[in-house]
Amino acid sequence: MRAVLLAAGRGKRLGSTSPKVLTDVGGKTLLERHLANMADAGITALTIVVGFEQGQLRDALAKIPTALPIDLIDNPDFVRGSIRSLQVATRVGRLDAGGIWMDADVLYPPELLRRLVTSRHENCLLIDSSSEE
Repeated sequence: MRAVLLAAGRGKRLGSTSPKVLTDVGGKTLLERHLANMADAGITALTIVVGFEQGQLRDALAKIPTALPIDLIDNPDFVRGSIRSLQVATRVGRLDAGGIWMDADVLYPPELLRRLVTSRHENCLLIDSSSEE
């Protein structure tokens, strides 16, 4: 199963000069967490849509050991939001055969991703019922 990770964002509200996916949470970046969680959940291929300071993301990715085949797609229009990144991935056929897509700036328990990947439903969505938003 292919996953598409929308990682082009700036992190402007975080006051960061790095892509949001490189934010450190408890000693690991969100990118490191995604790669480990995806491999453990049974994801077999990953597309990452990049944009803001993508050189930093590419450098970080080169240092993270993973068996996942990863391709990167550039979204030059990243300032217009993650929906543009999803549109870029769709235009190049990354979701033609199905799969999952997610924003890269989300921290989640690994079990949630496993539940999504192994769901018996053709189409499904994970929602945190404990969230008040």
